Amino acid sequence: LGSGAYGFNPYVVASYKPYKLRLSPHARLGYQWNTNTVLLQGFNNGNSQLPGGFEYGIGADASIIKRLTAAADLFGNQFNNSPTLSPGTAPINVPGVPPQPTLVPGTSSYNINYFSLGLKWNPKGNLLLYGNMLIQLNNDGLRSNIVPLAGISYKF
Repeated sequence: LGSGAYGFNPYVVASYKPYKLRLSPHARLGYQWNTNTVLLQGFNNGNSQLPGGFEYGIGADASIIKRLTAAADLFGNQFNNSPTLSPGTAPINVPGVPPQPTLVPGTSSYNINYFSLGLKWNPKGNLLLYGNMLIQLNNDGLRSNIVPLAGISYKF
């Protein structure tokens, strides 16, 4: 996706559909490794590797009535040694001039966590209507507080 690096993301997926129960739990566990990128040249003392880390998703689909299903999931990503810029001061060797504000490169590790809640409705035949909300659970990373999704699907 334009990151300038290769990534490797092995993962394990598990799901279970109990006989005659209306709940189907599922889970995904994985780890992301990335190679160096050309986009970070000269940043962070020459370390140009994109961050990676542990990823998880756990949730369930539940049949509410015959043609209506609800889904709930908890997602998370961990990023290790992510390049960051922090406020700092630049030393100036001019008498009488105070240090000036600047940005200092460094690294940081952080987690991003989401909760997803949605509905799928099959009103008739091959028509499917669905909606979903992705809600952030913490304030790490650059992203929206709530991301809505709505769609229509028809199978010919």
